[in-house]
Amino acid sequence: MPTLPYVIHIILWLLAAFSVLTWTILLVKAIIFTRQRRANRHFLDRFSRVKSADELPQLVRTSSGNLSVLADALVRELETFANEPSLDLQERGDMLRHTLNQERRSIQIKLEAGLSALASIGSISTILGLLGTVWSIMNLLKAISTFSSAGLDVVAGPIGDALITTAVGIIVAVPALLGHNFFVRRIRVTLMDMERFCEMLQHLAIRSGFRI
Repeated sequence: MPTLPYVIHIILWLLAAFSVLTWTILLVKAIIFTRQRRANRHFLDRFSRVKSADELPQLVRTSSGNLSVLADALVRELETFANEPSLDLQERGDMLRHTLNQERRSIQIKLEAGLSALASIGSISTILGLLGTVWSIMNLLKAISTFSSAGLDVVAGPIGDALITTAVGIIVAVPALLGHNFFVRRIRVTLMDMERFCEMLQHLAIRSGFRI
């Protein structure tokens, strides 16, 4: 019975590569988010004892995590205000808000790195699996047409083999999609936490008269 095994082999190798890439991304993202959550929790505990903005530089130098990055952006912005005494409070507040929003957006981009790949793998894997199955069945039907009769024993085995690529495609796609959705939710929570922290930083800057 004529077949085209190289096509199926290519598809299976692609799916295997997608699976390795998926689990690599999931592992790296899990490590990053775990470290960030631990660092942010530690930073917030120390930040709760800060009374004025002039205490932030020392805190930032000895901390890590996304919240520390935002606090460092505040410190740098307040340091620039010292060289621009002509700015009024409204201008300083607007500039500070813009800087924090830019920093938060930069952090969001870093957090979202790899998620588009997971979404693409989730979509492409199922399509590749179906392509392999359709290709196999097409060749199976062509082969069957050359026989005078084809019983269930002749057809069942090849059809079962043809469905392997669909099964593998689903196996690869499910972790990619679940991982993508999980980290998207985590990023949403992280962004809300950063937004609240930015408001805390702005209030601290206002209480300190935009000085450091």
